[in-house]
Amino acid sequence: MPYPPRAIVLTLDRLSRRCLSFYGHEWIEAPNLERLAACSVVFDQHFGTAADAIGQSDETSAFWTRLREAGVEARHVAEKFAPSENDSTESDTQNFEGDSVDLETTPMARLMVEANQALTELAARPDTSWLLWLKSAGITWPCVATEEFAELYADELEGDQGEFADEIRLAEVAYAACVTQLDHLVGRLLTTIEQLFREDPPLLMLATLAGESLGESEPLPLEHVDTSPSPETWKLRDEMVHTPLLIRQSATGSVGSRRQELVQVSDLLPTLLDWFQAGSRPFAAALDQQLNSRSLLPLVGNEEFSCREAVFLRDDEGHAAMRTRDFLLVEREAAELLGSVSSSERTDAVDFSCQLFLKPEDVWEVNDVAEQNPEKVAVMRDALREWLRRE
Repeated sequence: MPYPPRAIVLTLDRLSRRCLSFYGHEWIEAPNLERLAACSVVFDQHFGTAADAIGQSDETSAFWTRLREAGVEARHVAEKFAPSENDSTESDTQNFEGDSVDLETTPMARLMVEANQALTELAARPDTSWLLWLKSAGITWPCVATEEFAELYADELEGDQGEFADEIRLAEVAYAACVTQLDHLVGRLLTTIEQLFREDPPLLMLATLAGESLGESEPLPLEHVDTSPSPETWKLRDEMVHTPLLIRQSATGSVGSRRQELVQVSDLLPTLLDWFQAGSRPFAAALDQQLNSRSLLPLVGNEEFSCREAVFLRDDEGHAAMRTRDFLLVEREAAELLGSVSSSERTDAVDFSCQLFLKPEDVWEVNDVAEQNPEKVAVMRDALREWLRRE
């Protein structure tokens, strides 16, 4: 007898995608995430920003209401931070000088304990359709790993002549240790799922809302050319908005495959409504129009899919961007321009405020080609402005 639809979503506020082997990294150890990627569909062109408070914002409250109306038990569990942790000013380098952090007291470890308890309760009710949404901060900077994970990378701290590593190398290794620590805790979740749902595991989605402004490069996040982010647009740089997304559906032949279609964080909501068959056509259409989103289940199942030509992004400082396969258009102070520039004055003002970068060649957004491509700027600018007006 088939089980009713069930799903687990783990969202991470921040994680650098290139610190993961299945996105190109060569030496950071993340065996559990690698195992998950091997049995999931990996999305190579997934985009999001920290402004996407998916899962708990007012704009998505109708999503939770719709699930409950459809008889789905929906739970949302977020990390809990102790006041002392929020106020901490400890340097990420101090962990390599002997300081110790207790793994079991970290917010992510406590979240996994709550997840284990919730899943145990839900597994005892096989006739119930449910969604468990887990929200983690991911890896914020500066970060401190526990001693056991920091020691995994101790050898990386010695230079060619045996001298102690410089600050950049120290930061690289600190971040690597935190990635491996996060991977270990994700492994606990995977183990719980395997133990409780051997016959028919729930749909599992792991998504990151934003990357990290560490100066991403090949192969390490901090080891890059001297290109400091523009203060006007840094939150919309590729290292911040190009993020991991994995979806595991056991009953599909596409596991271990990769998708190149442009997708975004807000696609998680219609995907889940589709999974639970909880979205009526009028409601789903309204949600798709409001969030510019669509269900990804057809992609997961290798079905026919109407690909979008662009994704639209904005941060919490009024900047906006449009990303296609070939270009990234960033408009500084987009919100102010929409409200203060008249239609007759808008064209010149927008041209002045727009930056255009070739993708994927220009990883660092260092070569603005807006002046050389005025027609492309005009088309993308108008599309971005239309999206902003709808927003």
